[in-house]
Amino acid sequence: MRTIPFALALLLSSAAFALPDESDFRVAANIPQAAPGASGVVGCSLPDGRYLLWNGDVVFIQRAPGSAVFDPVASGYIGDPGFATLSFDEDYVLLGAGFGNGVTANVYPFDFNAPQDYQSGDEIVVPSHYAAAFLNSTLVAFDRGDFGSPAEIIVIDISIARSVRAPLTVLRRPESPARDTIVTKPAGSFSASVAVNGGTLYVADSGNGQYKSFSAASIINAFNTSGTVAWSAGTDIGTPFAYPLGGVSGVTVAGNLVMAGFGEIVEVNPGSGNVITTFDPAGSGPFYGMIYNDATEDFIAVEFPPSFGDPLIFHATQNGVAALPVIPPDSPCSEFDDIDTEFAAFIAQFSPGATDLDADTIPDTAMLELVELYSCRVNEDDALTFATNTAYDDNGEVFATEANAGALAAYSRIIPVLLFMNDAMQDAVLALLNGAATPLSGTYSTVTCTDTKNCLPLFVEDTLVSRGAPLAYEPYFASGDADGDTFTNLTEYENVVAMGGDDFDFAVAAASDRLDGTGGVSGGAGGCFIATAAYGTPMTDELGRLRAFRDRALLDSASGAAFADAYYRLGPAAAAWISQRPAARAATRAVLAPIFNPIAAISLALAVAVAVGLSARATRRTGTMQRK
Repeated sequence: MRTIPFALALLLSSAAFALPDESDFRVAANIPQAAPGASGVVGCSLPDGRYLLWNGDVVFIQRAPGSAVFDPVASGYIGDPGFATLSFDEDYVLLGAGFGNGVTANVYPFDFNAPQDYQSGDEIVVPSHYAAAFLNSTLVAFDRGDFGSPAEIIVIDISIARSVRAPLTVLRRPESPARDTIVTKPAGSFSASVAVNGGTLYVADSGNGQYKSFSAASIINAFNTSGTVAWSAGTDIGTPFAYPLGGVSGVTVAGNLVMAGFGEIVEVNPGSGNVITTFDPAGSGPFYGMIYNDATEDFIAVEFPPSFGDPLIFHATQNGVAALPVIPPDSPCSEFDDIDTEFAAFIAQFSPGATDLDADTIPDTAMLELVELYSCRVNEDDALTFATNTAYDDNGEVFATEANAGALAAYSRIIPVLLFMNDAMQDAVLALLNGAATPLSGTYSTVTCTDTKNCLPLFVEDTLVSRGAPLAYEPYFASGDADGDTFTNLTEYENVVAMGGDDFDFAVAAASDRLDGTGGVSGGAGGCFIATAAYGTPMTDELGRLRAFRDRALLDSASGAAFADAYYRLGPAAAAWISQRPAARAATRAVLAPIFNPIAAISLALAVAVAVGLSARATRRTGTMQRK
C-alpha cells in the first residue's frame, strides 16, 4: 500500500516552538495546490529563510520571509512530488518526483538563484523513492519504498549524475549490484521522511512504527566500501508507534525532531524520546505533512483531504506563513460549571467532608479556581496556560480508554483535572478510586515548571510505577509559585485570608505577578470597590462578570494591570464616598448597566472612580498593588 507523499506544513515562530495566539491562525488559501495528477505539494527553506514550494509542475518561491505571497518562478518540472531538499552546500534544491512509475523516477537539481523552466535533460533518473536528504555535498540518502518489499535506504552520488547533461540512470552500479542499498528495513516496512542534522541521519519505518538514528559517517563509509549497515545497528528513538508515522521533517536548533503524520504533529527529544509539544491545527486529527524551515525554525503544514484529488488545506497565520498555535483542542475553560459540580459530587462519594485532598493546607476549591483562571487566560501564549490545557487534553484522552471509564463517567471532567494538579493530588485520587474498586491504570500527566516561561505536562506513570522528581515545582501546589512573583501559593493564600478574601481572590493573587494577596484585590469584594459600593454586595452576578473580566483579561497585560493599579489606588476612597450617597449609587449602577460590554462598563466605572475620588479629595494610597 502506497504511503501518502509527505508534503506540507504549518509554521512556528522563530523562537523554536514559541506559543502564538490562536486568534492569529487561519486557513491559508494563498499557498499553491497540487498540479493535476500530483498528490501533494513539497518544499524546503532557502538560506535566507524563504520557502521554496513545488507542486509537481511549477516551482514557487516565497517573496520574502513571512510573506503570504508565493511567486511562480519556473514550470515544467513534472512528477508526483516526493521531496524538495536544500543541497549540502546550499547552492541548489533537489526536487524528487516521488514514486514515478514504481521502478524509476526523476530528480531535478533546481538553481533557485537563477530559476528557469525545465529543459530536456535536466532530470536525473533514479530509483523510485519517497524522501531524501544530503549526507554531504555529493551523496544523497533516499528512502526507497519498493512495493511488496521492505523499504530501504539507498545512497546515490549526485555529482556523477550532474556531470552529464542527459538522462542518466543510476539505479545500480555494474560492479556491485547491491552497492547503493545501505540499509534494509524490516519486513512489512514502509518509507517515511528522512532528515540529516549534525552528522546524524534520522530514519523511520512507518510500517512497524520505528524511528532510528544512524551516524551519517557510517552510511557514507558503507557506500564507499560497498558495505551495508544493519537496521538493528541504528539507535532507537522512543518506542514503536509512539509518534506519527510520516518520518522526521526537521531538526530544531535544540536538536529536537519535528514529525508529522496521521493525527498530529509533534516535537520530540531524540535522546529521551519524550514528546515536547503536540500540534493539531485542524483540531480533528487528519493526516499532516510538513515543510520545515531550518533558517527560522518555522514550518508550514498541510492537511491532506480524505479523498485523493480534493484540495489540500494549508494552515497559516494572518501574517502569511508565521506561527502555528499549539493550544490543544480540548481545554477545561468552558466546562468549569460542570467541573465544580463534579468535584462536589466526587468528594461526597469518595471522601465525604474532605477539603484538602493533597494536604497542602490550601482548599482544593481554591486551587480549582486557579486552574480555571489559567485555563481561560486571554493571553494563551502563557506557558502555564498551555501546560494546563495540554495536560487536561492528554488526561482526558487517557481516561476515556480506562476500563472503569463507564463507572466513573459522572467524573469525566474533574478526574483529568485532579490528576494533573500535582503528585500528591494524583496519589490521593488514585488511592480513593482504588479503594472504591474503580482503579485507573493509565499513564497521566502532571503540570510542572522550572520558571514562568517553562511549564509543561510531565508524563507520569500510575501508582504501580515509580515517578521521577518534578522539573522544579508544581504550580498547583502550596509550595508552587504559579505567577513567579517569589511568593508561594500558600503565602498568597494566607495573605488573602487575612484580608478577608475568598478562593477566587486567592486565584487572582496567585495568577498575577503584580499582586501578593495583601492589596485591594482581596477583602471579600474581590477588589471591585466601585461596583461593590453601587450594588451593596460582592456576590451579585453583575459583580462576578466584572471580576471575571478583570482577572482574565485586564490583569493579563501590562496596560491592563496599570489600569487596574490606578483603579485600586483611587477606588477605596471613591467607593466610600459612593456608598454613603444613594443618588451616587444609582448613577454608578446606571453606568455599570452595560454589563454585557465589560470593557465599556469597567472603563466607565473608572471614570466615575476618578471623578468622585477627586470630588471627595481622595488621597492616593500607594502599595495597594505591589509591582515586582
